[in-house]
Amino acid sequence: MLSFDPDLIQIDNYFLEAEFRFLGSLVAAGCDFHFLKRLLVGLDKPYQYDLNRIYYDWTSREWKDLPEVRNPYEVTYDFIKYLEGKRDYSNLKAIHDQVKEALMSLKDLNAEDFENKYDFDPSKSFILRSAKVMLR
Repeated sequence: MLSFDPDLIQIDNYFLEAEFRFLGSLVAAGCDFHFLKRLLVGLDKPYQYDLNRIYYDWTSREWKDLPEVRNPYEVTYDFIKYLEGKRDYSNLKAIHDQVKEALMSLKDLNAEDFENKYDFDPSKSFILRSAKVMLR
């Protein structure tokens, strides 16, 4: 299945490694020769595909590109703009309240952290003063 013989050619570049990893992962997952042959229908040789970028869609029996993962901030921004365009006050208000609650919990957490913070002042430390005197 490989476009090269790994016993004769050293895997020393990205393309050879990509092909070896792709096919090797399928074999390691339990694909025998016949099943592997079926899975590879529709893919061009050499099989230099990244399994982090494609997946096998069992329903359509074909390999597909993984969808691009969008930044959560952008998704949230777009959703808020969508609700704004629909003039969906109730959902915008619910989001507002959740964000406000999250900010308040962070504010409370930070305030609590500062209240419990141990401020080390060397001039007030009995042990350090004693050590200083002893070392002099």
